[in-house]
Amino acid sequence: MKQAKWSRFTRTAALCLLSAAVPVVLGAFVRTQRGGAELLNQVFSIVATRAVDSLPADSVYVKAARGLVDGLNDPYAEFYTPKEIKDFMRNSIGNAYGGLGMAIILQGRGVVINDVFPGSPAARGGAQRGDQIMAIDGVPTTGWTTDNVSQHLTGAIGTTVKVSLGKPGVAEPVVTTFTRGEVHASAVPYVLLLKDSIGYIPLQRFNNTAGAEVDHAVASLRTEGARRFVIDLRGNGGGDVDQAVAVSNLFLKTGAEVATQRERGGNNKVYVAKSVSPYPTEPLAVLIDQGTASASEIVAGALQDHDRAVILGSTSFGKGLVQGVYDLDGGYALKLTTGKWYTPSGRSIHRDRKLVDGVLTLVDTTTDTMAAHAHGPETHSDAGRVLIANGGITPDVTIAAEPLTSGDERFSRAVGTQGAAVRNAIYELARDQRDHVPANFTVTPTLRDSLYVRLTAAGLTVDRPAFDAGSNLIDRLLERQTLQIAFGDSAAVLRSIPTDPVMTRALGLLGKAHSESDVYAGIHS
Repeated sequence: MKQAKWSRFTRTAALCLLSAAVPVVLGAFVRTQRGGAELLNQVFSIVATRAVDSLPADSVYVKAARGLVDGLNDPYAEFYTPKEIKDFMRNSIGNAYGGLGMAIILQGRGVVINDVFPGSPAARGGAQRGDQIMAIDGVPTTGWTTDNVSQHLTGAIGTTVKVSLGKPGVAEPVVTTFTRGEVHASAVPYVLLLKDSIGYIPLQRFNNTAGAEVDHAVASLRTEGARRFVIDLRGNGGGDVDQAVAVSNLFLKTGAEVATQRERGGNNKVYVAKSVSPYPTEPLAVLIDQGTASASEIVAGALQDHDRAVILGSTSFGKGLVQGVYDLDGGYALKLTTGKWYTPSGRSIHRDRKLVDGVLTLVDTTTDTMAAHAHGPETHSDAGRVLIANGGITPDVTIAAEPLTSGDERFSRAVGTQGAAVRNAIYELARDQRDHVPANFTVTPTLRDSLYVRLTAAGLTVDRPAFDAGSNLIDRLLERQTLQIAFGDSAAVLRSIPTDPVMTRALGLLGKAHSESDVYAGIHS
């Protein structure tokens, strides 16, 4: 009989499993081949009846399911409990839910409101950016995470929740009873009309109304005189793919390919623009960065391949995977990668990554990754422009972040690992200024000194000369944070344009352009 070749690990594991069910004879052992399902059932039976620390049967099965999913070579695969699938649908897709209509963050001393949606129950009840959530239904939120707070604020539409809000300059928390309503996180929270008849559209997520919201944004800006448009996809991690097709369709001619979904077994699906484009000729600039992913990359890739928009910024994230969410018994769900996305010119959007210490890290596929990004495989746009096919969307105009000044670098080094505490102090100072600054305010030396006093009071050791050297960076951070809390994101974006090199370049290219070809011509002029 031919001797089986087992690894040491396989032999040990087999002996451990067989010892509970197979008789062992001195000098020999009996080998029994079992199918995978039988093996799993055997292990389950032993764990359920023999393990010192017993677990409920359902819990064992859930852990086994998670282990199977975690063992896949798929860093994006997820096994969801009923609660987790509910959170996934709300947070990733951004559809309507029963809540108050505000975004929250963990900031320094507790959970604070970072945004209030217009017309929401939160807005009607007087909640404001920067308010701290002190208690919910009389229970203090000390030590709570944002997830804890979110769970208690959301619920059935029409039910009430009592929230204690700490407000700047008010000694006692303001207690308000809110009635939960249907809340919709906007894909386009605001628009701006800029100089040279340029409309600015920040597309922040692909929820189930993203196409309609972008359509409304362009139409409303056109009535105000906009004839050229900037679509900002920076930081947009994606969402509903059908909405990515809908957004692309607004600017592409009927029948134009938007993307191709290639799955296992050669099952391909081609997505095309099916409707007549309402905006077929308006000059477009699309802004992307490393946070632009998934559905956002589908839009950027389609508009670039068809020479419909100039793309500016830095190479996108490269999450070009087709993922399906499969409903399971008991309200569980499985998210699994089933294919990849390709742009109309045949570029794969995906960039391979692996989990390293819990962090998604790019997999090096060449010995010179910088050279690969600069001179990667090429495809061509409809007009014959060369496009880089190296994963993600490579911009037509790559713009690196502006380097810090020597003074700003000195301050950053002095702060070192205390960066989070500095950001907290800036947030709290901006929060306290919320009701006391005009829209055109500027950071004064007195306000900057107030920040230094706060840092010192918090026990941070920041050398004063280094702090003074970083005044340029400190002023920008204070200004942006104060504007966001007091007047919203639109005010902060409008003020930041002169120091935003990607926006500045986009506005310069659009300028007086009458067509997209005018914009492309300006790249090399």
